[in-house]
Amino acid sequence: MDFTALKKRIMDTAESAGKKAGDMVELTKMKMQVSQYKSELSKAHEKLGAMVYNMMKEDEEDTSAISVCIDEIDYILDKIQEAEEKVKELRKVTCCQSCGGEISSDACFCPKCGAKIERPEPPVESVSEDVEVSVEENAEKAEQECEKAVEQVEAAEQECEKAAEQVEQAEEEFEKAAEQAEDAEKKEEQL
Repeated sequence: MDFTALKKRIMDTAESAGKKAGDMVELTKMKMQVSQYKSELSKAHEKLGAMVYNMMKEDEEDTSAISVCIDEIDYILDKIQEAEEKVKELRKVTCCQSCGGEISSDACFCPKCGAKIERPEPPVESVSEDVEVSVEENAEKAEQECEKAVEQVEAAEQECEKAAEQVEQAEEEFEKAAEQAEDAEKKEEQL
């Protein structure tokens, strides 16, 4: 394997790992957001219920207060739907148009109802004539980025080696301390 191919492989792997880690962080954030919105929704429902209860008990009607509370609930529901759509996007799932079941975003047929999944055609990007970046310039930039990635990998390997040495030293120190503790216990038993 030549060095260029190795650099490309390292760069691709690092980029893929970084993207997956970023997606996982974003997915976790969005799940927490959904949970927070659902908690707010529960509180808004309680507020509405208490408001209606008090109005019925006192034989009063204040539809404006109820409308405000309903608007608040609708707003929270919209936020939950947006966040859940983002979660689905990050998990790479979608819903079947026929049965509403959750399916993989690259599925051709729904595993629940068997319906064919229609995919919209991706828009064709127009190529601008103003863009004059040559293949050579892109290749040079990619090679520079790859060299940086290789340097970062080498630096990370050195850090790992240092950490391994520190772990070994800590283990040796622990063993020495354990031996000293045993010796101290033996001396104490002899006394």
